[in-house]
Amino acid sequence: MINKLEVGLLARVLVNQALLILKDKEIAKLQKQVQLSQAATDRMESCYIQMKKEVEQLQSELKCCRQENHTLISRLNQSQLQDPELEQKLREEGQFHSVCNLGPHTRLLFKRSQ
Repeated sequence: MINKLEVGLLARVLVNQALLILKDKEIAKLQKQVQLSQAATDRMESCYIQMKKEVEQLQSELKCCRQENHTLISRLNQSQLQDPELEQKLREEGQFHSVCNLGPHTRLLFKRSQ
């Protein structure tokens, strides 16, 4: 026959088993959340790396554009400096539009669009 002590111990064992089952389910749920979070983190990291590459590409293109603009402005200034009467000629022909002063010795003349 089972005495009261054994009944109490069996009851505790059953309660502990039930708690273990609940904890196992909770652990499985948390592990799934960790996996989902890790997958999201991996996707975000991948997006970050891709965006960083795109930024570097755009910065490179911007640098090239700035260099090209500098070269074009230099050429334009050089051609305008070779003909100091260009502004007056354009004014007389009605083609003069405006002047952009880029510095003490740097001017751009803009012709009217035809």
